[in-house]
Amino acid sequence: MKKVVQEARKFAKAHHKEQRRPYTGRPYVEHLKGVAGIVSKVPGATPQMIAAAWLHDVVEDTPVDFDEVYSRFGYEVGELVDALTNYTNKDRQNAFELNCIRLEMSPAAAQTIKCADILHNVSDIIAVAPRGKALSYVGEKLSVLSRLNSADPDLRARAIEACLAVQLEDALEEPAAMRMAA
Repeated sequence: MKKVVQEARKFAKAHHKEQRRPYTGRPYVEHLKGVAGIVSKVPGATPQMIAAAWLHDVVEDTPVDFDEVYSRFGYEVGELVDALTNYTNKDRQNAFELNCIRLEMSPAAAQTIKCADILHNVSDIIAVAPRGKALSYVGEKLSVLSRLNSADPDLRARAIEACLAVQLEDALEEPAAMRMAA
């Protein structure tokens, strides 16, 4: 394994060590490992992509800042982490739209990592999140995925299929009388 990947894994584990996944309570690093594992199987994945997959939430969810990511892991990893970091403001919808635009303009590598992040999150969301939360999540993520036209096409298709499966399952569980009344 390349040194940058080993260092990113070690760094992410150290900075996310106390964090837990919402709904499951499992260690957060399991998500980072899952995303990095998905990315590592993408044809043409680089060590920098895998390192960025390990680090994709480190600025958003820990006290680490971009300067530290760039100085420790280099420009390419820093740019990918920057592209994957969600910015927030009081207007959630505006922030969501701005983050979508940033991702849409991001390099293929960042878009591919985002697809892996969504794919991994969907498995947790559908397993344990309340139904309304899961449906809201996949609806938002389908909107994001529709813009990631430079991502690895197979991984993007898998992420879209996972989101659509959640919506289909919900539609099939809805009582027939409710569907007919609509």
